Amino acid sequence: MRSTQTSRDASCRSISWNRRSKLATPRRSRAPLAADLLREMSAD
Repeated sequence: MRSTQTSRDASCRSISWNRRSKLATPRRSRAPLAADLLREMSAD
């Protein structure tokens, strides 16, 4: 249960970091980042 909460917290930090990085990346780079984010969410 604790490990599940930890992984959820890590996912939230990863998602927020991805959002910040998307704002700083060119538009054409957003598609791969979105695919990586979806892959992370589906793996969780």
